[in-house]
Amino acid sequence: MPKPRLAALALTTAIVALPVAAQDPAAVLTTYADIALAGYQDSLTTAQALDAAVAALVAAP
Repeated sequence: MPKPRLAALALTTAIVALPVAAQDPAAVLTTYADIALAGYQDSLTTAQALDAAVAALVAAP
């Protein structure tokens, strides 16, 4: 399963399950923040890989 689909599945699961399972609003907020951070980190890693690939292509077309 590709990363974006996996992240979407995790987020959907969290949105559906957390309101029932969590009693502490701070815990819910922390979980949502962790999910958002993971998405941004994945985007950064992908962008860095793309940047390296473009640099390699420009260096040796």
